[in-house]
Amino acid sequence: MTPSAAAAALTLLHRGKLAEAEQVLAGILQTQPDNADAHYYLGVIAQERRQLARASQCFARAIALHPSNGLYHVGLGRLRESEHNPAAAEAAYRRAIECDPSLVYPRLRVCELLARTRRYREVVAETEHILALDPGCLEAYDRKAIACFQSGAHEAAISACKAALEKEPHRAHTAGILAEVLKATGEIDTARQVLAGAIAAHPDSVQLRATLADLGGGTDDKKAFAVLESARADTRLGPTTRSQALFALGRMYEQKGDFARSFECYASGNAVTAASRTPYNYGSVKRTIDGILARFSGDFSADHEGTGLDSRVPVFIVGMPRSGTSLVEQIISAHPRVFGAGEIGAMASLLRAAGMDRRDNAVTPENIEHVGRSYLERLAALSGDAERVTDKMVFNMYYLGLIALVFPRAPILYCRRHPLDTCVSCYAQNFAQRNEFSTDLRSLGQHYRAHERLMAHWKAVLGSRILEIRYEHLVEDPGREIAGLLDFCGLEWDDRCARFYESSRAVKTASKLQVRSRIYKTSIGRWRNFEPFLGPLIDALQAHAGEVPERFRETV
Repeated sequence: MTPSAAAAALTLLHRGKLAEAEQVLAGILQTQPDNADAHYYLGVIAQERRQLARASQCFARAIALHPSNGLYHVGLGRLRESEHNPAAAEAAYRRAIECDPSLVYPRLRVCELLARTRRYREVVAETEHILALDPGCLEAYDRKAIACFQSGAHEAAISACKAALEKEPHRAHTAGILAEVLKATGEIDTARQVLAGAIAAHPDSVQLRATLADLGGGTDDKKAFAVLESARADTRLGPTTRSQALFALGRMYEQKGDFARSFECYASGNAVTAASRTPYNYGSVKRTIDGILARFSGDFSADHEGTGLDSRVPVFIVGMPRSGTSLVEQIISAHPRVFGAGEIGAMASLLRAAGMDRRDNAVTPENIEHVGRSYLERLAALSGDAERVTDKMVFNMYYLGLIALVFPRAPILYCRRHPLDTCVSCYAQNFAQRNEFSTDLRSLGQHYRAHERLMAHWKAVLGSRILEIRYEHLVEDPGREIAGLLDFCGLEWDDRCARFYESSRAVKTASKLQVRSRIYKTSIGRWRNFEPFLGPLIDALQAHAGEVPERFRETV
């Protein structure tokens, strides 16, 4: 491109005048058909118009003409991201980095893609490359902090946040991350102090106000209500921020006893969240459970009797979200012989990789041994030489038949809570991911019954292998219930389990604030505050009740 033509095209492009910029670029190609820059910027315009096939052609032509230009590969990476092709996007960004190692943007995008697949160690390594290139890149500090936190390196996460805040005191996004890390590690007062300082500098920050509300603060702050209320209809905000504001308002109104307004906020927050996620498919869930019930029976277990590892290290905790799984894990992990590993996705991944989740002929002694050994190696990498390690991945409920084959001596703890309290707690929780069923009352009722039906089957097939822990019983008589679950896991009584709220263990699930408190009874019967609004939920629970054997069924 000639300097004047290039400048004109870029100016028009930056001003959003796509048609005029396209005309200039087309004119350039008439006289310079091999002008790589012109092809690249036409690709940018096509992508802006969502003409993805055209954009791909333009970027490919630019790269063919000048394959060592990192910017062109960045453009291709952004296109592949918009096409929901993360593997191709990562490959394009990495090629851009090979072409020009000084580029920071593609490294940041690689961090994002790695984080989505929980490759947190790679994220940390990449952020260190970025910070070596640009020590002032605050986004790199933020990404490093999040990756360290998610991988359990909490001190490193705090250090990364503090390094960013030294460069930009009270930076809103970093302060929010630091507060989340501090909340997970039980430093609630310090988290509130961090947020208070950041809010003083950014009084209109929706993220900071919502995070403080998560910590039980701001209920009497008129400014907090004003900021969060203004976010309700602000379409300039992304869905994540808007839903965060709405759920925070719901909690604040609930604390004030305004349950009608609270429910309205929860409903609006769920609507915003649902619009950006794949809809819940009850039919698909039901078919999955139908298949499990048809496949796994007493005969299936008998056919494989004598296989599996003779290990009691794993302790599997399952149950509906918000049914007390985090509380139970916090209690048992307070024992000195136990390590609480949180939600581990390893078991499902290993079973799927071996084909055991879908093919009977893959359930061989060799595969059972391989899955078991590999899983124990994952646990050891997390916990060292702990005698028991908890896995609180609730979706393990789909694999309990196979888990019982791989680890025939491993305890399985099933957490159960009143259906309406469980479902209302799910509905009022802004889950970070998954749990699509929680955004709609009818779907919640359907999913609860589907879950109950599956667990009824496992209890019938596995019998005494499963210990049911009722949330209400644990709250009413904690000493007795804690003693029972410790005994079931082959552990002696330890007073620290009764004082679980003093544990310094980090908790990253939605219950991270509750497990820092003594056992309280106020959450029992919470649903009654919202009873006038729960018609679709109650109807769904009643409509699907017949799918669950009566002796296992909870009535509403």
